[in-house]
Order: sequence, then C-alpha cells, then structure tokens
Amino acid sequence: MPDPDFDPFDFLAFLRRRWKIPAAASALAVALAAAVCFLLPNLYTATATLVVEPPGIDPRAAISLSPVYLESLKSYETFAASDSLFAKAAEKFQLDRSRASLESLKDRVLRVEKLKDTKLLQISVTLPDPRKAQAVVQYLAEETVALDNRIARSGDRELLADAERQLDAARRRMEQARTALEALAPAGAESAFESEIQSLASAKGRLEEQRVDAASLVAENVARGEESSIQQARARVSVLEEGLAALQKNLDAKSAALAAYRERRRRANDDLVNAQETFNTAQKREYDVYNVVTFRTGQLRVVDPGIVPQKPSFPNLPLAVLSAAILSAGACLIWLTAQFGLATRKRHSLPAGLRMAGSGAR
Repeated sequence: MPDPDFDPFDFLAFLRRRWKIPAAASALAVALAAAVCFLLPNLYTATATLVVEPPGIDPRAAISLSPVYLESLKSYETFAASDSLFAKAAEKFQLDRSRASLESLKDRVLRVEKLKDTKLLQISVTLPDPRKAQAVVQYLAEETVALDNRIARSGDRELLADAERQLDAARRRMEQARTALEALAPAGAESAFESEIQSLASAKGRLEEQRVDAASLVAENVARGEESSIQQARARVSVLEEGLAALQKNLDAKSAALAAYRERRRRANDDLVNAQETFNTAQKREYDVYNVVTFRTGQLRVVDPGIVPQKPSFPNLPLAVLSAAILSAGACLIWLTAQFGLATRKRHSLPAGLRMAGSGAR
C-alpha cells in the first residue's frame, strides 16, 4: 500500500537538489570500470564451426531430421571436449598451466556447444594471444573430425569384415550343395533306373500272360477230366505265380529306390537353390557395404576453421562502462529514496509549527 504522505513532486524536487550525488557516483564508477578494463589483460575468442552430416547418402534425409536426432548430436560435444584431445592441444601449443590444473584450464579456455535445433557444432577457445587462439581452435576442430573418422573407419572395417565372412560362408555352402547335387545326379542315373523298372514291368506283363494261359489250360483240363494234365498245368501256374511275386517285389523295390533317389535329388536341388539365393544376398550386401565404406564422407566436417580475432572478447569496455553507470545510478537512487523517506518521517514527527518552519526553510 503506497504511503499516503508520499508526495512525488516533493520527491522529484528532493532528487533535483541532490543530482550531483548520482552524477558523481556514476562518473566514479565509469572511471573505475574503464581503469579496470585497461588494467586487465585482453582475452581473444576464436570460434570454429563444424557440421554433422546425417547418415546415409540420400539427400532427402536432410529434410526428415527429427528433433530427437538433432538432440542426439549433442554426443559429438564429447569428441571436441575430451580431456585427452585438450591435453594434446595444451602440449602442442604450450598453453600456460603453471597456475592451474588441466581441468580448470580447459574450463577457462574451451567451450563446446551444439547449436539448438541445428546440425552445427561450435568450438570456442579464449586465450591472450589471438593467433594462438585461432590455431588451437582449428587444431581441435580438425582433430575432432579425425577422431570421428577413426571411429567411423573402425566400424566400417568391422562391418566390411563381417560382410566378407558371410559371403565366404555362403560361397562354401553353395559349392557344397552343388557338389552334393552332382554326386546324386551322374549322367544317365535316372534313365538307368527307369529302364530297369520298364524292363521289369514288361517281364511282369509277359509272365502275367503266361499265367493267364496256364490258368486257362487248367480249366480246360478240368473240363476234360485229364488228371495228369491238370497236375502239370497247376504246377505251371504255381511256378508262374511265384515268378510274378518275385518280379513284383523287385519292381516295388526299384520303384521305391527311384522315388527315394528323386526325393534326395529334389532336396539337394532345393539346397542348391537356397544356397544360391543366400550367396546372391551376401554378395549384394558385401557390394553395398564396400561402396558405403569406400565412398563414405565423414559425418563431421569443418565448415569454418575460424579467423584470427581482431577485437578482444574480454574485457568488454562498453559493456563494463554501461553496467557500472547503471548499477551506480541505481544504487544512488535507492540510497536517495531511503534518505527521502527518513527525512519525510522526521518532518512529520515534528510539531506543526516547527514543521512549517522547516518546510519554509527548505
């Protein structure tokens, strides 16, 4: 709730009478900020930019990148911000580690950030020497790309070796299936089986005719009552029937052998067809993997190695001066407001006559 005794016009008059205080404080703060900026050593920030290419070679993939995929690219920050890589850079460029550990030096010098909702990775290095800052950031960017390529190449070699192993296994299986089929299908093997069965069937037919004739002769002899001829005819029929049974048994065995042979050959042929299909699939996969490995472009690529910075990133003189002026003016305003409040309460606590006299004196 606002103070009912607060008079804004009286407050503005109070501030107008004391304007020299915030002016002097602001001038002093600006001078101190400028002096500190001139005394502090200049630091320069060089920035390199890398792009993370999407996997695959289909250009349409560039328009189908999901937010989840873009967020997953933050894992590439660990490549550029690895302690081992920064240690190599610190040793190569002789960065000053006399007053700090490697971790604190890295926290002070290096910044790695994947820009939000983009495929861009930025590496920034801040050092007193602008040329060294640019050299270090370019080295880190190139080594990050090289590290990514080494990891990708290692995976590519394993992928290609696996594809070649599968192709060799498929080739061996196809050759074994072809050898097995050739062993089951020598020239004329099935024709020989069929010829044998046909010969047995013809012999069975002839023997069956003879049996029928012999049976007819038995019937005629029975009708005539010739006992001696009947016995001979019946013996002839019995011999013929035994021969037919033996022929039928042989014929059944040959037919079963032919059916089993055809079944084995069918299975061997199916095995060869399946082995051929497996080999073709493995051969196509090996060809595709070889092309991907051979013509792959690195997922990480340096698009901007950075330039030698011309202006220091720290200290920022305009920002420091502006901040000092604003903060000092704000502090003075708070102090003067408190002084005005105290003066107002003190004035209201005096008797009416003294208050009017004090008001007239002010």
